[in-house]
Amino acid sequence: MAQNKVTSIKIADVPEFVEDRTGWLPCLDTIRDWAKTGKITSKKIGGRVFVETESLDQMIGKEEDHAVQA
Repeated sequence: MAQNKVTSIKIADVPEFVEDRTGWLPCLDTIRDWAKTGKITSKKIGGRVFVETESLDQMIGKEEDHAVQA
């Protein structure tokens, strides 16, 4: 049985993660809005917020697809 391992990063590290992949540096408030509206998957553990990197990759992919079509 293969298990899918979910990788999460601290929400404070997300802007740099996005910048590394897209060249665009979103502000932390934007990331928090994405998490609050469900655009990315986040969870709170011990008072800290973590974001699943897979959901970020999906979000970034959607954004890039939209930019190409525009």
